[in-house]
Amino acid sequence: MSVRVLVMGATGAVGAELVRQCVKDERIESVVALSRRPLKESHSKLKVIVREDF
Repeated sequence: MSVRVLVMGATGAVGAELVRQCVKDERIESVVALSRRPLKESHSKLKVIVREDF
């Protein structure tokens, strides 16, 4: 079973840590982060969607 994760608020303290933990986890296939600002984190499993107006 493949797991995909959506993280909203990925630039905050909790969201950033959640993204870090998710990209390390072998059970998680992909991570989508919805954010107002670009993330410092980058990884092949991570896709960042930046929306300034939500």
